[in-house]
Amino acid sequence: MGPYWSRHTFRNDGRLVSLLERHLNGSPRRRAWWFSPLVRDVLRVGPYFAFHYGFEKLVREDPEVARIWDATPKIGADGPHRPQKEGLLEPISAGLRDEIDRRDAALYKLSWKLDGRPIPPGSALDYILSSVES
Repeated sequence: MGPYWSRHTFRNDGRLVSLLERHLNGSPRRRAWWFSPLVRDVLRVGPYFAFHYGFEKLVREDPEVARIWDATPKIGADGPHRPQKEGLLEPISAGLRDEIDRRDAALYKLSWKLDGRPIPPGSALDYILSSVES
């Protein structure tokens, strides 16, 4: 990833990105414009879901990848999102603690949006991070 990402920094212009999202996210054909030199190099913005769009394009265009993806078991997102729904920085509930201990979910969706706040002891995030085997 070095050469591309070291040469490209994307600005976070909320109004421009919002306008582009409204117009470009409607179909695979329009989503491709996110990766055009005009949007990427001139406007210097990128979509939040860039990896999702790239994966979707790969599955759509490569029959072998599509076959593998179609054969992949689908897993619901409720379990991975449960800690966020209950509050990552809130005291962990007994039910969520039991789910984590049973390893009901293969992974959890966390957040980088802590704004420098410390992780509260006894919170859901604290429990998840302390349950990871070193």
